[in-house]
Amino acid sequence: MLAYGHGLMQRGPDYSDAELPQVALAMVSNIAANVEAFCRDKPSVDVWIEDPEPGFRQVWEMAGARGDVGTALAEYRIIHNASRRTTPPST
Repeated sequence: MLAYGHGLMQRGPDYSDAELPQVALAMVSNIAANVEAFCRDKPSVDVWIEDPEPGFRQVWEMAGARGDVGTALAEYRIIHNASRRTTPPST
């Protein structure tokens, strides 16, 4: 974030604690604008976390991916770094 503030905002390397949230907001706003501009003329696909297979298959086809989509989906379903919940979530 400081590199963004110094290099892109053309400010010195020292920021007060009060200025850091402004730098962060400017950086996030800039990144969001760049992503939106990049994606503007690209096709999009919704991949739902609850049921990723249909979207995953669509992305696979759009990308012209080669290989075994079943194996790729099996890898996608592997849960990594799952936390163990000892109590039910509050609603």
